[in-house]
Formats: sequence, C-alpha cells, structure tokens
Amino acid sequence: IHYFGYCFTETVSQKLLNLLIALLMFIPVIVFRFGDLQAKIPAAQFCLLPVVVLCSLILSFLINILISLFVFWMTEVASLFLLKDILLDLASGRVFPLDLFPGSLLNAFSVLPFMYCTYFPAVMITKGLSAEELYRGLGIQLMWILMLYGLIRIIWRMGLKKYTGTGA
Repeated sequence: IHYFGYCFTETVSQKLLNLLIALLMFIPVIVFRFGDLQAKIPAAQFCLLPVVVLCSLILSFLINILISLFVFWMTEVASLFLLKDILLDLASGRVFPLDLFPGSLLNAFSVLPFMYCTYFPAVMITKGLSAEELYRGLGIQLMWILMLYGLIRIIWRMGLKKYTGTGA
C-alpha cells in the first residue's frame, strides 16, 4: 500500500463522515427553511463545485503531508502543525472573512495556497464568482496541487535517504 494513498483515503473517509454528520444536523434547517434558502452560485458553476471542493481537500491534504515529512529531520512536528493551523485559520478565512482584511494583505493571501482551502469554495457557494474568478481560482488550486505534490516527492526521496529506523 502506498503511504500517501493510505493517508489520502483515510482523510477522505474522515471528511465524508464529517459531511454526513453535518448533513444530519442540518436536515431540520433544510426541511423547515427550504423555501428561504437561496443558492448564490450560478447553475453553470454548480457543476464545477465538486471539482473545487475536491481540489480544496487535496490541497489541504498535501499541506499536511508536507509538514508531516519534516519528521525525517525533526523528532517532534506538532509545533509545525500548530503553526500551520494558525496560519491556515487566518489566511483561509476560517477566523475572519478575508474581505475584512486590507487589499494588500488579501492580495498576499491570494498567492498562497491557504485561501483556496476554505475561502475560495465558500465564496463560490455563498456569493458566486464570475467565470474569470472561478477559472483563475481553480487554476491557482491546480498549480498549488502540482507544486506541492512535486515538492513532496522530492522531500520524500530525500527523507528516505536520511531515515534511520531505531527501536527499543
């Protein structure tokens, strides 16, 4: 079993379970308030929503794997995950909507992968995007996925050369 494949299937199954639980929790809202719910996403973009969400999942997964690979050189990477979580929460719009930040900071965030994990799909669903914004965002997601995947492959090979197994 390929290690990254194993980790990815574990991540996808966890996210599917979270989605199922969230859907079960929101069934009363959907049933009783369905007439009041309004989708802001154009019908043509609705078809790309699963692609954008999948790319967001893959991007988040690759960021986690990249940080995990530092264990080849460090014995403890929990602090790196804490730093990543803080940065991801801030730069992806999980804590504050990114629209509240100054334009220069928002421009800086737009070249980093973090806002494409949460903010980009959320804006697509809630506000809708122009076709140009959608394809630009999707292109940036795909670019980051390819760059992170390539970097992970390089670090994985370097790490395997460095790895020494020790036991009790």
